Amino acid sequence: MIDMNLCFNCKKKLKIINFKCKCDHIFCEKCKYPYHNCSFNYQEEYKKKLIMQNPKITNDKINKIV
Repeated sequence: MIDMNLCFNCKKKLKIINFKCKCDHIFCEKCKYPYHNCSFNYQEEYKKKLIMQNPKITNDKINKIV
């Protein structure tokens, strides 16, 4: 069972300011950086985001005459 008042990495008691990572763990100020070996796949997220924001543009109105 994970205690919500403790840092996931160093197990210190959390203060008012704490940081939740995308891997759903909560960290203190010192452990919030990528030192905690995050299991979240950021590259896959950014690829999906790029695909959503940049749809493929097709040219349906112009017919090429041969």
